[in-house]
Amino acid sequence: MRSMKRGVVWKLGMAGAVAALLLGAVYALRWHLPVRWNIAVRSWAAGIEVNHDVRIRMPDGVQLAASLYLPRGEHRNLATVLMRLPYGRRDYGELSQLLLFAKHGYAVLVEDVRGKFDSEGEFGTPWEHGTEDGVATLDWIVRQPWSNGKVGTFGCSALGELQYVLARARHPAHAAMIPAGAGGATVANPTVNGARHFGQGICLPRAASPERKT
Repeated sequence: MRSMKRGVVWKLGMAGAVAALLLGAVYALRWHLPVRWNIAVRSWAAGIEVNHDVRIRMPDGVQLAASLYLPRGEHRNLATVLMRLPYGRRDYGELSQLLLFAKHGYAVLVEDVRGKFDSEGEFGTPWEHGTEDGVATLDWIVRQPWSNGKVGTFGCSALGELQYVLARARHPAHAAMIPAGAGGATVANPTVNGARHFGQGICLPRAASPERKT
């Protein structure tokens, strides 16, 4: 009987050791993994809660697909970082940066724009629906129980241009924005409804001006 128990304990110990080695190997090689695997491994290691099945309904009934990253701990009174993109919310290389926000206590929402990847609707011309869909997404965020009603936007290139078209709405929840390399929008007009472009891309809308608390 004792030998049987020892055998079971030994097998369980070996299984645990093998699992630990495999997990360690995957984590050590995380930078060489595809983006979605990299994000999954790093989110797991940081205790970040991930939900790729978020669907946000637009005023015309179209549903946009989003991924939500929530930091470890109690999910209340969180500021949110929003990234809207046409490149695929689970495979875009810049996504690795979002974990820095989630690790420091921000909720992060990454959304496929209309007509791209898992989102419904027609894409149309570049950023034909960017303002109204962005506003509907902000409205959705501030209604969530984990939100404190403040949202910052972030991203490069198309992600930056989508921030500029969203700034037109002057949504009260849009507290800050960090567009980088968003030249197409900024060369034509360096100021978009109160949001001024500084060099390569830090931009603060009026919602984040000194006279208002953010």
